[in-house]
Amino acid sequence: MAQSGIPHSSERLRRFYGEYVFLLDAKGRASIPAKMREVVELSELTKMMLRVMTFENFTFLRAYPINYYDERILSKLENIEGETPAETFRIWRLTASCQEVKIDKQGRMNIPGELLKKVGITRNICFVGMGDYIDIWEPEAYKEFFQAQMMAYEKEQAVQQRASSPESTT
Repeated sequence: MAQSGIPHSSERLRRFYGEYVFLLDAKGRASIPAKMREVVELSELTKMMLRVMTFENFTFLRAYPINYYDERILSKLENIEGETPAETFRIWRLTASCQEVKIDKQGRMNIPGELLKKVGITRNICFVGMGDYIDIWEPEAYKEFFQAQMMAYEKEQAVQQRASSPESTT
């Protein structure tokens, strides 16, 4: 990384960016968008770990490069033995909803049907670049989630603005 804290261009190329809506093919495979496929190829990724994620009432898939999943996600379990219900639950949260998928030579992932069903994807699929990983959504659910988050953000900004305005201190 550059001393200024800005990644070198080669590091930036290894990040997932953008939003893309595609169709699943007849066999249920998802073509990784070209810009994201560049990252896959540069990083020599052949597999990803898919994990079902739920935020509030929204469920989606998170696709981690295998090394990221091993180093950043599974490392959270290093000192957890699963000897109590709480520890067992923590392990389940990070592992039970996961499935490893291969990326074929055409840049497609064959997402298991049960995962697609859990997140409501039937035909259209939305890829959202998250830097180190990809979120995979049913497009309408993603729009709803994004709008809800945008409204919450704008509300928070308005509260902060009112709190810092001169009238609020008098």
